[in-house]
Parts: sequence; C-alpha cells; structure tokens
Amino acid sequence: NNKNIDSHPDSDNKKNPNFSMTPNDVRMTLTGSIIDINFNNNSTFKDISEVIYDFSKDTFFDYNLIHTTKKVCIFTEDIQESRKIIWELKEKYNGNITEGLSKITLTLANENIIVTRQILYHIFDMINNYKITLKNAFFTNKEIILILGDSEAAKTYDLLRRKFFTSK
Repeated sequence: NNKNIDSHPDSDNKKNPNFSMTPNDVRMTLTGSIIDINFNNNSTFKDISEVIYDFSKDTFFDYNLIHTTKKVCIFTEDIQESRKIIWELKEKYNGNITEGLSKITLTLANENIIVTRQILYHIFDMINNYKITLKNAFFTNKEIILILGDSEAAKTYDLLRRKFFTSK
C-alpha cells in the first residue's frame, strides 16, 4: 500500500481538464458599464468610505470598495446616481477614473478554500492561454471578482461558462 504523501486532495482536480461545476456550486454574473476610481492617497480611506456609505443609504448604489495599504479602489456600475458620487469623490480626493470596464462576479455556494483555489487556477490558466487582459481581480473564499475591459468581458464570460458548466 504505497501512497504518495506529497499528494494533496485537490491536486487531481487541478490537473484535470474535465473539471466542471454546476450552477448550484457557483453563480456567475456579468455586469457591463463599470467605472473604476482609484485614490493613491491612503489617508483618505476613512473619508471616502464614509461618503460612499452615506450616499448608499439614500440611493441604490451597488459598489465594491477595495482598500490596500497604498490604494483605495471603487468599482461601480456607470449609472447616473453612481456617476454623480464618483465625480464628486474624484474632484474632492484627486481620484483617477477608468471607464469602459466590465465585472464578472463568481459567487460560490460554499466557503471552501480548496474549491476557490481550483476555480482560480482554471481562471488564470484560461486568461493566460487566451491572452486576456485582466484589469483587476479580487477574491475571498466565497466570491471572485474579475475586472476586464468591455471588449474582452463577454468573451471571458463565455469561456468561463463553457469551462465550468459544460460537461466534457
């Protein structure tokens, strides 16, 4: 009984090109017309997050706020209500706006880091193989967000759909 002790439980799935999921495992959405605003001054994070929170209480304002040690990013749909607050923040905090983006969100049914790693492996493998330009990516155990240019988003969404939801 000779077992390979270096083997991980998920290693077979990573190498398996037939890896597939069902819509019960992950829900995938594509949102077009996304704008991104970046603030390079970290000291404004508290002010920015308070302004966005206050604004989102009164209005439907769906956004992703990403904060690192050197940067604050906000991704939101480019609609009239969000455009107003984004342009106010741009002026007040000297933000840089990028338009013409789309967002692919994968929401996982379970918080299983092994499954999340398998999905990320396949996403980045596909992005590399098809030479897709990824603008940004964020993930937790339960959600993966990919930010792409509008021109590549539909293609990427279709490739992901075929990769994860088509049995081979």
